[in-house]
Amino acid sequence: MLRYRFYPMTKDRALQISKRQYEYPYSMYDMDGSEDSLLELMNGEYYYALDEHDALIGFICVGESARVPGGYAAGIYRDLTKLDIGLGLKPDLTGNGKGQAFLS
Repeated sequence: MLRYRFYPMTKDRALQISKRQYEYPYSMYDMDGSEDSLLELMNGEYYYALDEHDALIGFICVGESARVPGGYAAGIYRDLTKLDIGLGLKPDLTGNGKGQAFLS
């Protein structure tokens, strides 16, 4: 079983993550390394993830940062007793069925 460790986001890790580019269909998650991208990743709701070899493999976010725009229109954010969780894996790990293990 893979084990991941999560840490509060640092500027160095945010900079690494903010430059990642994904292939279709995940390209909607591309960031541009801009100051806005860094500010988002450093807002206190993001945590970076390391694997058992201390390699940066992704991140999780919680709260408002984990919400998607379409969720507001669908009304899924009306229940404030629930915690929203989002995840992002590095590009070469996407689409390989590793998302569930990442959250386990």
